[in-house]
Amino acid sequence: MPSGDIHFFDFFVFQAFRDRRVNVALALEILYRLAVENVRRAHIECAAWNDSQIRSLCKTPFHRYTEAIKSTVFGNTVVIWRRSDVA
Repeated sequence: MPSGDIHFFDFFVFQAFRDRRVNVALALEILYRLAVENVRRAHIECAAWNDSQIRSLCKTPFHRYTEAIKSTVFGNTVVIWRRSDVA
């Protein structure tokens, strides 16, 4: 990852905090603090089953730009990447 970039992963919104914009506020605060530290780009990954996180990310500056499918074939890990139609 290039210098000035950061990568987030494994965010999960607990049931008690869903639909209260807590995750949105947290993500925006983190992004603000990173901007102060001169981080240029932030990347976040999220599992396809994590609907609450995906909905929450739609309310932040993050944009979906790629999707990945990870599988095991004959004992080998295979990852297929594709550009998302959602910008």
